Amino acid sequence: MKRETGTYSEDLDLVRSVASGDRKAFEALVKKYEPLVAKVALGMLGNTDDADDVGQETFIRLYRSAAQFKGDASLGTYLSRIAINLSLNELRKRKKRSWVNLEERIGNHHKTEDAFNKSDTAELVNKALAKLEPEFRSVLVL
Repeated sequence: MKRETGTYSEDLDLVRSVASGDRKAFEALVKKYEPLVAKVALGMLGNTDDADDVGQETFIRLYRSAAQFKGDASLGTYLSRIAINLSLNELRKRKKRSWVNLEERIGNHHKTEDAFNKSDTAELVNKALAKLEPEFRSVLVL
């Protein structure tokens, strides 16, 4: 497996700094990987509030486990895996509580035609993703 040596070693140095309590290093990692983690969580969950929660928990777990990070995989891969696992946990919780979000249903009926046209494609993709089993969904999201 080929890695970008500069980025990989920079990430490893930042993770080591995080492990020794360097907050600026942690902020740098969050800034760099937040878009990736958000994309994975949103793709898995389709709900921005839940995706935000998963994203925050992903970085909390990185912060807490920085000393154990061995660097066997790239940091992006490591964070994506954490985000997917947390998303799968959230999807299992959803199945258990299985409640209807009335705000979403009511909100969908009040969209203007223009707003609907702009989000139509994204909504169709999200609906198709939601129909897939979580394991298969994670493949497409990645």
